[in-house]
Formats: sequence, structure tokens, C-alpha cells
Amino acid sequence: LKVCGRLVALTADSAQVDAALGLWQAASTLGRPDDARKGLEHARRKQPEERRLVDALAALYEATGARRELAGIWLELAEGTE
Repeated sequence: LKVCGRLVALTADSAQVDAALGLWQAASTLGRPDDARKGLEHARRKQPEERRLVDALAALYEATGARRELAGIWLELAEGTE
């Protein structure tokens, strides 16, 4: 998890997205989804249009009971639909 988290901080563009998603996959597999939160949120700030990060964050927020953050994602997605 530490290596993936470090890669999220040190990379950019698609490499950063891949590192963040790898971090999420590892953390959720280990039953520690909240360990991916900081990295996913960082990558999302840098790559706001990347839908895979939005989906991963929504899953993380749901898994960890972060209802306010999950609602924020839902509202953001709803605002983007016609």
C-alpha cells in the first residue's frame, strides 16, 4: 500500500490514475479500504475528469460509511447529466 500511495504522489496523468486504482484495489482486497482514501482523493483533484477515479471514490465512501462524501459525488454526477 505504501508503494502505491507513493506512486500516486509522484506520477501524473494516466500513470497516476493507474497507481490510484491499484492502491484502491490493494486496500479493498486487504479489507482496509480507508487506506486508499488519501491517494484516491489526491488523484481525483489532479484528474477531475477521470470517471474511474469517481467510481472508485464512490465505492470507497460507500464501503467506509462516508455518507456526506458519497452524497457529494452523487450530486456532482447528477449535475453532469442532462
